[in-house]
Amino acid sequence: GEGKPKKRSRPATLEKLYCHVLDWQAPRNYVFVPKWMMKTLRLKPRDVVELTWVRLKEGAQITLRPRTKDFDNWANPQAVMESELKYYSALTVGSTIKIDYKDAHHAMEVVAVQNGEEQLDGGNIQDVNVAVDFTGVKKKKGKGKKKD
Repeated sequence: GEGKPKKRSRPATLEKLYCHVLDWQAPRNYVFVPKWMMKTLRLKPRDVVELTWVRLKEGAQITLRPRTKDFDNWANPQAVMESELKYYSALTVGSTIKIDYKDAHHAMEVVAVQNGEEQLDGGNIQDVNVAVDFTGVKKKKGKGKKKD
């Protein structure tokens, strides 16, 4: 009989990511992008990419799914996000961003980006007051005994 092909557990490849231009110093016909962006798009140095200029709406609400085992033990995830999201100018749904916390890199999947009631596939978060929500997180149980 024929065996079934094995499925690979690999994240889906994104075909696009949103970003902002940080400076215009790259030589003509070149663009410099962060290492995490190259990894997400599975690019190698000198790969050819297509860039399109778009005006992103503000992503005022974002939902992240932690991909780190110890997230449940973080003391104040909202404060960590407030500090770390300043390193990102835009977020794309389906991408994974890295957050530095307690001397380690933690992966966070971008599950949703919204502007009011409107679901976006990506949004500007630079200079925006962003509300962060988390999904796929265990609720913390109260420790200790109930007092009468």
